[in-house]
Amino acid sequence: MLGFTSDPRPTRSRWVQPFRDGGGEPAVEDLLSDPVTKALMRSDGLNPDMVRTIVAAARRKLQARDAVV
Repeated sequence: MLGFTSDPRPTRSRWVQPFRDGGGEPAVEDLLSDPVTKALMRSDGLNPDMVRTIVAAARRKLQARDAVV
């Protein structure tokens, strides 16, 4: 099992488990510098700064949610 739960909210184990055996998740900066990721972003009209802004907003939202729980 990949660590998925019936709870629709992602939990740390839900996301970490699939990557644990492979050595962990890649850093956002590593993903943004990957040529395939760059090509996909370009085709979607995105740039690395836009993605960084989206990731930062998601991180803040998750931290706020976790602080309430």
